[in-house]
Amino acid sequence: MLVIGRLITGTSCSLISLAVPTYIAEFSSPHIRGILGTFYQIMLSIGILFAFVLGALLNSFRWIGAICAIVPCICSLLMIPNKESPLYLLSKGREEEAVNAVRYFKGKDFVGIEGELQAMKESLKESKKKIGLSHMTQSYILKPFFVSLSLMFFQQFSGIGAVTFNFNIIFKNLLPYYRQVALFVCLSSLLPAFGWSIHAINCNI
Repeated sequence: MLVIGRLITGTSCSLISLAVPTYIAEFSSPHIRGILGTFYQIMLSIGILFAFVLGALLNSFRWIGAICAIVPCICSLLMIPNKESPLYLLSKGREEEAVNAVRYFKGKDFVGIEGELQAMKESLKESKKKIGLSHMTQSYILKPFFVSLSLMFFQQFSGIGAVTFNFNIIFKNLLPYYRQVALFVCLSSLLPAFGWSIHAINCNI
């Protein structure tokens, strides 16, 4: 059951890692898109910290799993009344629904609906243009691509995942209060990540 549960959890995380940033990028305004996108990763780190806090307080993995399942269940219910992103609706030719979606996300008193929709239409036109290999070699594409790829590569291949998920095992044979130590290490890694994420919002690549 643990293996099956881990398989379902891993698959769900993979789907969420693609769907959530895309959804955020499609409905958010350009001036806050970076902030909202950054907070996705920050909330993942906070979720790991939350699990470590539960691990320090509880001795039953069943209770930890049950409590951690509450948050995604609540989020799933809250997503039901949400509308599709305006960009997606425009791509399907549903312009009236896209207008209602913009009002839903921006507020009924938002006065820049026409400009917002026009910008989305231009974005859709650009996305439909065929891009050859010559475009992929341009510096304005290669530079952010390699920076992003390098960040992901070094993050994953540094072994941070294996170390994070085995904190308790690593410290168990070394320190008497290993749960509290693991929690402190997790917290100490979260704070710099939060600070650098906020700093990166204002940096141009």
